[in-house]
Amino acid sequence: MSNLTNFIEEYTISDSICNEFLDYYHANKDKQYAAESPDKMISATYLTIGPRDYKIFDNFFSILVKKIDGYIEKYVFSKQENCESFGSWALNEPFNIQYYAPGQGYGAPHCERQNFENGPRFLVWMLYLSDTPNAGTKWIHQDYITECKKGSLVLWPSDLTHLHVGIPSMNDDKYIATGWVSMIPTPGQEKWMDD
Repeated sequence: MSNLTNFIEEYTISDSICNEFLDYYHANKDKQYAAESPDKMISATYLTIGPRDYKIFDNFFSILVKKIDGYIEKYVFSKQENCESFGSWALNEPFNIQYYAPGQGYGAPHCERQNFENGPRFLVWMLYLSDTPNAGTKWIHQDYITECKKGSLVLWPSDLTHLHVGIPSMNDDKYIATGWVSMIPTPGQEKWMDD
């Protein structure tokens, strides 16, 4: 019997923190935009929040940083004798609050590092902001599903090993917040790209 892991970790965040995201989303209708692919595999309404506004969600990000540190400790530091080889990370990309009306979803199989632009990403975080029956996310290779339960925080690797799709509800609204954890270069590391 194998004791392999799927590297998908779930944690619990309070309803009050989820409500901070929902309140912000509903108060900023002028910043929301529709996201829809031509084949309708992707259909949602997004609100993107830049790193300068992370402070609005300090309660969440202080918890998220601890969860990320714990994830790295579990999967990297506890397995290496020399942890100095693991680089520094940051939450430095904009993140999204995403609303899916009944029947809408992100049905296209994807990973979160599919192109050069997303190269620094190594982890993904997603926080379910609503209790939405019969909805969630499915990781294809792991044959693993997380349910859309308000306060469920999920962390997983950003790479092709973790292709996933959203599971839409046909009857209820679904809200999530999602973003990325990126490696950051130490001085001089970006020079190789200029040569």
